[in-house]
Amino acid sequence: MITLPLFTAQLVLFSADTYNAALRTTSALERLPDAAGMQLYLSLHYVGSEGGAAEPGDAGPGGPPPALRSLSEEQFRALFRRLLPPETLRPIAEGFFGSLFAAAGGSRDPVTVSFGALKERFGSGAAVDAYIELMRAQPPCTDAQLQALLAKGVTELPTCRPPDAVVDQLRPALQVTLAGVVEGIPDQQNMTDTLSPQVVSTLQTTRTVLLLSPLVPIFFLLLTIAFGSRTRRGMLRWWGVVLALGGGAVGAFALALPSFFDQRWDGSLAPSVPPYWSPTLVGIGHDVAIAIVAAFATALAIVSGVVALVGIVSLVVAARLGRQAAVPEPAPSAGGVEPNS
Repeated sequence: MITLPLFTAQLVLFSADTYNAALRTTSALERLPDAAGMQLYLSLHYVGSEGGAAEPGDAGPGGPPPALRSLSEEQFRALFRRLLPPETLRPIAEGFFGSLFAAAGGSRDPVTVSFGALKERFGSGAAVDAYIELMRAQPPCTDAQLQALLAKGVTELPTCRPPDAVVDQLRPALQVTLAGVVEGIPDQQNMTDTLSPQVVSTLQTTRTVLLLSPLVPIFFLLLTIAFGSRTRRGMLRWWGVVLALGGGAVGAFALALPSFFDQRWDGSLAPSVPPYWSPTLVGIGHDVAIAIVAAFATALAIVSGVVALVGIVSLVVAARLGRQAAVPEPAPSAGGVEPNS
């Protein structure tokens, strides 16, 4: 009953397909830009138990730049939708999961995150368009600010909104400046600093232990059969009872697992989420988590069902052998003459 969930966890939770499928079925990547925009807006304007709300133009010591505080929630969402569409996020997520679980499976290649799709997106004009949207969300430029902007060009985040004619005039210089920024983004990032060799080694060891976990109960089951049965029928009965009961119990647990997870989420996890986390972002986390739990529960139900079926078949065969042994053979008559002859 312990081994079946462990073995199934190795099949499901150590597979990149599980996580990629969860992202697809929940539309998490399609919902993520809006959720990220809402989260950033909430983080910038959250009012805790102490202190008041910050004004849009008040960055505070060490706080975010005023250019971001000037954006509304809808503007943040539009900005993230422009910069991070699903077709840009999907290769990044799939590449990371594939690299991570390949390393967990024994690959010597480092765990990396590919930013090729992101660079292509930014270089195609999305970065320039996002900067201009950010600029147009600022208060109008004063004469002094406008003169400084025309003299220095675009060197930092915008602090004011110039006229549209000036924006068009600044666009070529802006394209050059942002092209240099985009070029500085690496094609892929090695995650060694975040996922040290010790972490990867732990994942490999855990996967191996889960993969080999069925050997322990199989050994003790064979040992029990060897000492507890003397006939083929007895062996099948021992084997069948253990597999049928164990597989059936784990199968029942698997069917109840998604509902149990939802109850735990609503009763314990959801109330403990800090109020400065966006409900939309938390909802995406819940949907992805329940999709992974459902995938695990489905696989566990199938594996335990097969085990229980093997046990039931063993018991049926043992019962047939028992009936055959219980039927007495007719005794031959004296002299070998048939009774009715």
